[in-house]
Amino acid sequence: ALALGYYFYLSNKPSEDPTDKVVQTTKIDNILAKDISSVVNTPKSAVKFYSEIIECLYNESPSDEEINQLGLKAREIFDEELNNNNPSESYLVILNANVLEYAQANRIIMSYTVDASDEVQYYTEEDREYAVVNATYTLRETDTFTKTNEEYILRKDEEGSWKILGWRILEEDDTDDQTNNE
Repeated sequence: ALALGYYFYLSNKPSEDPTDKVVQTTKIDNILAKDISSVVNTPKSAVKFYSEIIECLYNESPSDEEINQLGLKAREIFDEELNNNNPSESYLVILNANVLEYAQANRIIMSYTVDASDEVQYYTEEDREYAVVNATYTLRETDTFTKTNEEYILRKDEEGSWKILGWRILEEDDTDDQTNNE
């Protein structure tokens, strides 16, 4: 009877197997775990992934280590030329300062939209393929909301991956012109 009681106890004892525990992953963990090859197959997906990275940087209160990891992840989708012109060390210093500035200003990215695939503009220059993708970011700073429109230039590399070559903030005149030309 004692053996049967002990068996019953062991059979009904809560499992402490680590595989039984629910692991909570954060948005930052998901971004860092993402396979880059799955996001550089189109210009739109590359800009969307970069937007997810900056949303994490400015909204998720990342640690210094996470800021650096996210910055290095972003560099994976940057064109080689952009990376060469912005060495990792200086890029990460500027990135950390920008994240701190956003936090001190109580500024976050509320939402973003990236151009639809059929709105992406493609062109070829010196036998290299380029694409232009626009993204709109809605920012909140305390109780004030603003929209920022950015134009991303991407270039297809030798492996066929679309990488961000650069971007600029579009002035309202630039976005109005684009709307009127449609």
